[in-house]
Amino acid sequence: MIIRSAKPADAGRLLEIYAYYVNNTAITFECTVPEAEEFQSRIESTLKKYPYLVLEENNVIRGYAYAAALKERAAYDHSCEVTVYLAHDAKGLGYGRKLYEALEAELKARGILNLYACIADPEAEDEFLTKNSVQFHEHLGFRKAGEFHKCGFKFDRWYNVSWMEKIIGHHDAVRPAGAAEELELYVPRPEDGWFYKKMMSDPATMSYNAPWFPPDGCIPDPESEWADLQEEWIGREPERFYAFLRRVSDGAFVGDVNYHYNPVQGWHDMGIVIFAAERGKGYGKQGLRLLADRAFRVDGISRLHNDFETSRGAAYRIHKAAGFRETGTEDGQIRLELTREEYGQ
Repeated sequence: MIIRSAKPADAGRLLEIYAYYVNNTAITFECTVPEAEEFQSRIESTLKKYPYLVLEENNVIRGYAYAAALKERAAYDHSCEVTVYLAHDAKGLGYGRKLYEALEAELKARGILNLYACIADPEAEDEFLTKNSVQFHEHLGFRKAGEFHKCGFKFDRWYNVSWMEKIIGHHDAVRPAGAAEELELYVPRPEDGWFYKKMMSDPATMSYNAPWFPPDGCIPDPESEWADLQEEWIGREPERFYAFLRRVSDGAFVGDVNYHYNPVQGWHDMGIVIFAAERGKGYGKQGLRLLADRAFRVDGISRLHNDFETSRGAAYRIHKAAGFRETGTEDGQIRLELTREEYGQ
C-alpha cells in the first residue's frame, strides 16, 4: 500500500469511485456525475495550490483525499477544507485514516492550521445517508463547529450539513513577514534529476562529503546515481524515503532529505543536504521537521538517527533546534536521535 500525489491520468479511476457516491448516496450533494474532462480539470486545479493524494494497493487506487480553499480571501490562507472518498468496497480497512493522516501532514508542512470538513448530516438516518462520516471525523479529532438545517435537497428529501473543525497547529507561530519562506516535500520525477546532479556536482554543497569522495566531495557519476535512486528509493516507504525540499513561493528546489531502515540497529538513518546557495535561510531546520513529520505521522516509523563529524557545528545546531537529542560520540562522530514519542510531545 502506498500513498502518493494524484496525477491527471488518475481521473478515470477517481471518478469511478466518486460516481458511486453521486448516484447512490447523499454524502455528496452533487446530483449528476461530472464528465471525465471536468473531473480531471478539478484535479489539476486543486494540485496548483493544495495536496491531492491517492491510496494505491496492488496498483489499484482504493481511495483519495484532497484539500481546497475554505474561502478565497487571503486572510483564510491558513485554513482549508478537506475531503476523502474511498472505493465503496474498501471501507473498514483503515484507508480513510491513513489518507487523512497523510493529508494532514502535507497541509501542516504548508502552514495550514485549521482543517474543516463539510459533511451531510441526516436528522434521521436513511438508505442514502448515515452519521458514519460525522463519527469518522470525530475519531480523527474533528469537532462540530456549526450546523446548517435542511440546506441540501437530494432524493426528494432535505438534509442538514455539519461543519467540523480540527486545529493542527499553533496560531501564535504563524510566520511573520521577513521570516524564512515555507518549504514542502516533493517526491521528484525522473525529469527532475537536473537538480540532483547540480547538487552532487557542486563543491560548496558537497564539501562535507570530501572524506569519502576526495578531493571536493562531489559524486563522480551523478547520472548513474540518479537512475539508481529513482529505482531503489522512490515509492519504497516506509523502508526508505527520498524527497526534494521545494520552496512553496516559487517552486524552486533548495535541497533534499532521505531516510532508510537500518536492520542492524532497528532505526532509520536519515540525511539532509541544503544546496550551498540556499543556506543561511532557515531551510535546514524546516527540512528536518518536514522529514520528521513525514516519517512519524505518515510512514509510522519509530526512530530517526543521524551521525556526522563533531566539527560540523551548523549541522549539530539545526538538528538540536529540530528536537533531536545527542546520544553519544565515537571516533569523531556525533550521534543524534529523535523518536516518534519525543516528536509528538
